[in-house]
Amino acid sequence: MQASSKTTAARPQNIGVSSNQSTPKATPVVRTAEERKVAVATPVAPAAQPAPEPTDASPLVFEARPLVRLPRHVGARRPWRPGRLLAILVIFMGFGGGLAGVFYHFRDQLNWDFFDSQAAQEAKSFNYRFKLPNRWTRDLDLEMAMRGSGLKVRLAMRRSQPPSMLAIVARDFEKERTLPDSNLLDEIARGLAKYFQNFEWQKKEDGSLGGKPARRIDFQGDENGFTIKGECLMTTHQGYAYWFLTWSPYAEKEETEGEWESIREGFQFLNRREGWAEKPRKRLAFSGTNAPFVLRYPEGLWEKQTLEGYDKAADLALLGTDPAPKDSGLRHDARRAATVQVLVLPKEVDLQADIAALEKHLLKKQKEDNFPNTKLEPIEEDQGGLNHQTDLGEMPGWVKTVRMKNSETRERFVFLVVAPLEDQMLAIIGECDWQRRAFWEQEFEDLVQNFEKKKAKAAN
Repeated sequence: MQASSKTTAARPQNIGVSSNQSTPKATPVVRTAEERKVAVATPVAPAAQPAPEPTDASPLVFEARPLVRLPRHVGARRPWRPGRLLAILVIFMGFGGGLAGVFYHFRDQLNWDFFDSQAAQEAKSFNYRFKLPNRWTRDLDLEMAMRGSGLKVRLAMRRSQPPSMLAIVARDFEKERTLPDSNLLDEIARGLAKYFQNFEWQKKEDGSLGGKPARRIDFQGDENGFTIKGECLMTTHQGYAYWFLTWSPYAEKEETEGEWESIREGFQFLNRREGWAEKPRKRLAFSGTNAPFVLRYPEGLWEKQTLEGYDKAADLALLGTDPAPKDSGLRHDARRAATVQVLVLPKEVDLQADIAALEKHLLKKQKEDNFPNTKLEPIEEDQGGLNHQTDLGEMPGWVKTVRMKNSETRERFVFLVVAPLEDQMLAIIGECDWQRRAFWEQEFEDLVQNFEKKKAKAAN
């Protein structure tokens, strides 16, 4: 550009001017309008400096020498310090301890099984071995689905023709040291109610599992759009709880249930906790005031109440606190509580008349307590109901279970027991919400088994 060339040409005039010479004044450059439109002038590269001429004053001379390879370790090797070894051992032990802690924490969520040539499942972590039935295959999807309902399933299997399913549920209760029958039934009933739709169950005659006595229930519900029917046997062994489930579509039950017992014969207990014994429940004793009896009830589950507000004929009143899961927030919900009253009433002519009189007494009391439309409905034996002779301590008695409907929204499970005592009648009324029957019915039975007649003092 012309403007830039003029400016550059004017600069060398000042170069080399001594201090005693006058400096000529610079003539201002007048730019046209077109020249002023240029924003930035093109930079001028600095003049290259001439290379210095070589001189012989200080020549650089390189002397050729042979290449010398230095050793990899120069100097003395550092001695091994015991502290380093100790630190490594501590880190290794800490890492191993951490892994062990993680395994212990999540051991119930893991399925550590050993399959011997697909012929058996040896679950050493849960102290059992199961011989796999022929023509059955393991169903991992079924296992995951049932675990999602809170069931600790260790193995689930399925057979196509005729269709049938089985599942082994097991958990370790070593820390608890005790697991009553009420917890056994309640745990499986709650889990199955989440997995099956329209789930129902009923108690059946006890059976055996792995050579040990086992509680048994029959159940039915809906699974994947089909109505199913099955059975469950449950027991404990060396601090482990077990539930063995078998079920099939309702239409196939008669064809499949015949082999369920033979399949359960393949279930065996191991002996990984030899000598382990379940811790007995700690009990408190109450001696009757108006009648000679003693009742020993589990501490922590039942609490003795004042008789105010209870039946006027009551000699003892207990309030039961439902041991709900810690995270449920329902432990102190009144709907999950239970009550037991021991009444002293006039004796009738026989046991059946005694139980009828107790039902009449209960119905009258309910209507007095603002439930005028209360109805008592017997629970049929094929639905798990009780209505037969039993023993109350050393005394002959009668037990009956009924469904009490106070209103359209309030239904209760009632456990009734009577036993004659000279000219009196001892009567036990156990009551809970109908939905909590699975748990409390077992605890009512436990109280009956720990009821005894007070022995008269020997005369001096």
